[in-house]
Amino acid sequence: LAYLEENKLEEAEAEFLKLTKVAPDEALGFANLGLVYLRLDNYPEALKQLDRAVQIDGNDADIRLIRAKAFELNSESDKAVAELEETLELAPQESKVAYQLAELFAKRLDDEARAKRIQYLSMVVDNAPQNIVPRLQLIEALLQQGQNDEVLKNMEEIGQQFPEFTPEAAEFYEKTMDALHSGDDKEALKSLLIFHNFIKLTTPY
Repeated sequence: LAYLEENKLEEAEAEFLKLTKVAPDEALGFANLGLVYLRLDNYPEALKQLDRAVQIDGNDADIRLIRAKAFELNSESDKAVAELEETLELAPQESKVAYQLAELFAKRLDDEARAKRIQYLSMVVDNAPQNIVPRLQLIEALLQQGQNDEVLKNMEEIGQQFPEFTPEAAEFYEKTMDALHSGDDKEALKSLLIFHNFIKLTTPY
């Protein structure tokens, strides 16, 4: 693991190969070996090792997350989605899984994908309401779909979460809220994006 963290991939590969031989029933050995091959851009070998890890422990959400990433990097996004959706059924409280699904659907431009992205971002916000990053992404997605009531509700919750905005962020928070109340979606989205950029510079983000 130290080799992996230091990006010494050949050394990590050698150690994990030893581990899979001495502990063939240890799923994380194969999962970490798969992660090494992912970083080496060897996707077929990564998937081979991750398949073995899932065979040993199919309920480990972290292993399935890595396998989904391998599918995604191997240009098999449908398989990545299927892997994550199955994982979410096994572990519905895993916010990381729902967030990765939202990220995958963000790359698609059809209406069904937009609806799915909102669905999964909403799950993340429900499971981790204190995490402002997915909430802001959800607000932007909702606003682009014209769901202003939900946007207002989430903006108000952000206002309650922050003890105090910076002056710049406060200005564009108010402009966003004013535009929402007046029904000016275009101006609301513009102000929201500027507000988001200012919030990125704060500790809670």
